Amino acid sequence: MGLCATNVTYNGVQLINCTTREWNQTTEYDPSGVDALYTTHRMTFEAMVHAQGGAEPNVGVANPGSTAVLTMKAIRSRLSSPRQHLIVEMAGEKILEVQSPVSSSNRKPTDDVANGPKPISVDIIHAVAGNAFRVTFSIEVHILECYKGTASFVLNNRWSVAEAMDENFSVTRVIIGRLKISSPFDSVNNYRGLVTPGLEIGFRRESFMYRASEDGLTADYEITDKQTKQAAPAPATKITGTHTESTTDGFKMYSDMAIRLKGPPHLSPRKLITLAVNVIEGRLKYFQEKDNAEWPSIMIHASITEHIGQENVVDVQMKLLRNVMIDDESNTAPQNIQRQTFGNILKGQGVPLKVPSQPWYDQKFSPTPAMFGFDANGNYRKAAVVMLLETYIQSPCYDRHGIFNPPVSPSEKPQEPSEPIGEPAIIEYEGSPSDSTPVLYDPKIVSTPIYTKYRMESTYSNASIQVQLPIAKHAVTTQGVVRTEDTSTVFALASPLYKRTLSVEAERVGAWPQMPKASETYEDGKLTGTLLDHKVTLSTPSVSPDAEKRVFRILGYYTYGINRPPTEDEELSAGTMPMFLPQPDDKVSRKTLENKSIGPVSLLSEQEEG
Repeated sequence: MGLCATNVTYNGVQLINCTTREWNQTTEYDPSGVDALYTTHRMTFEAMVHAQGGAEPNVGVANPGSTAVLTMKAIRSRLSSPRQHLIVEMAGEKILEVQSPVSSSNRKPTDDVANGPKPISVDIIHAVAGNAFRVTFSIEVHILECYKGTASFVLNNRWSVAEAMDENFSVTRVIIGRLKISSPFDSVNNYRGLVTPGLEIGFRRESFMYRASEDGLTADYEITDKQTKQAAPAPATKITGTHTESTTDGFKMYSDMAIRLKGPPHLSPRKLITLAVNVIEGRLKYFQEKDNAEWPSIMIHASITEHIGQENVVDVQMKLLRNVMIDDESNTAPQNIQRQTFGNILKGQGVPLKVPSQPWYDQKFSPTPAMFGFDANGNYRKAAVVMLLETYIQSPCYDRHGIFNPPVSPSEKPQEPSEPIGEPAIIEYEGSPSDSTPVLYDPKIVSTPIYTKYRMESTYSNASIQVQLPIAKHAVTTQGVVRTEDTSTVFALASPLYKRTLSVEAERVGAWPQMPKASETYEDGKLTGTLLDHKVTLSTPSVSPDAEKRVFRILGYYTYGINRPPTEDEELSAGTMPMFLPQPDDKVSRKTLENKSIGPVSLLSEQEEG
């Protein structure tokens, strides 16, 4: 075994002196493209395996008497199993170790954060007389590479906030987000409190949707809060109703109030009825003032309705006949009685809602629902009830796919395959280790400031130096006569001026971009350019998506005066900056830039031709 060998161990299969065919590292971001989540490594290794042991102890399968068929089955079975332990060593040093999380309480740096490691393909090709064959193994892992801080179970939580205002200026707020965790042995339902915002005063929580995804690592949630005029008295969840003060003849006044309350399924309807009666009493004050001689009231109608079905709803209605209060003898006239009756109608309207049985009640505050709701006895539902319906890690080799089946415990391990595998298979690379020198991860290269944008443009301008002047003559205007003589002429004041303006836009992560130094003059064939103006614009550095580095941007402008306009067939080095060497395919002729076949067409002539 050479000193520079690449050794790969996965699920008990050890590949020695293998060839690294692929090692691709990709940074994965959340759907918004803002936060970096983890790094995906996609690797492909290739090696030769011998069915039976040879002279060297590290060659072949350490399982005397095993056949090539059994060896192939054993290797394929082990290398195809997901979420197993992976170790990659190069030159005797361990450069990568990844395994599936095994605990919901202890996070390890080597844990895969996306239900991996995940084998992609295992290709076994027969090579020599049934005793040796070539194995190509591709696998994908997902790991956290934390430069600062300590990795947590929560990888990301991003949300959007939308507010809509209806025609009554009432606001509805919708929060939509996604939570992603790193371990399938944890539960996304343990983090509901992390995504549940407090309830703003004057708002009511209309709905809360929390959906655990099929991978067990992601939860999508949607929270809708709606502005409300009056909050329901707890533990009721919604209140609607009417309060009517009326008169039919101006002498008798009727007070009519109807209240509808809705509550959670576990709440007793009798509790809702009691609350509704209290709400009515807070406005009409029938029980408090029914014996008041100055304000006598008679209950002429009362009803209590309990709705049967899925929703817990009650309706309570009360209608009172009130006698008119007489202040003194002067108010006994019918018109005065009618005037005072209408005043009494206005007296009870528009006042704040009160609940005598709940002196602490404030119509601005809505009750906050329990995080997981209530059970049939009115107690808080346990998180375990929701977790029973979650998905769990499954394998096509085991009969455990149904809902309500408990997930695999971290202490439980899948059974070994029935084939006689024996000791781990040892595979040797066929050829010299120097033929397949691995490309190692170099943090110095990764941390070097890199350019993310470098764009250069050339703009050629031709100033004709001509002016349009009017022809001085006596103006004669005749009604209905069309003038056809010239009224102006164009004079050339000087020879045309030809200029070239170059713009350079550069963006770099981690440091300011290096801008080219402007040449004072340059030669482009028989044309000569002289620098007239040079300026740069520096943008304020911004933060990179992973919040680890800053992004620097510079805009540079270079204006050159050309000694003369190019001829029609003369070529310009438009694709090359004056400070760089020109390339053959950078040239473009003036004929291309100013094609004679392209120009204004008279609409009148087109109509005549038609």
